Amino acid sequence: MSVFSELIRVRDRLGAAAAARMTEIGIDLIIAGLSERLVREVSQPVNGSVVVQRAEAHLETAARRLADPACAHLSIGLLACGCGFAGQAHFVRRFKERHGAAPRAYRQAALVGVP
Repeated sequence: MSVFSELIRVRDRLGAAAAARMTEIGIDLIIAGLSERLVREVSQPVNGSVVVQRAEAHLETAARRLADPACAHLSIGLLACGCGFAGQAHFVRRFKERHGAAPRAYRQAALVGVP
């Protein structure tokens, strides 16, 4: 049985209920050394493209860091770079689309009352 056939079998066994986990599974498969094309073919029918999944993961990481007092000293640009974005402007646009607030406003709201 080929690797591709095995991945299809696993994906089919997981079913639609596991769509949210496909992001983690896709990333794990890439880390395991499988080609991105193969991972994209396996995961796309369940939860969109690998690129979209990665972007969502980067945005969630950024949201966690913005709300973390230990990261409050980081500039928005440095935080964006550390989360996988090539530029601050693109990050701010995507973050605002996803979370409904600019990163700076999100950080301020999350850190209210934190000493």
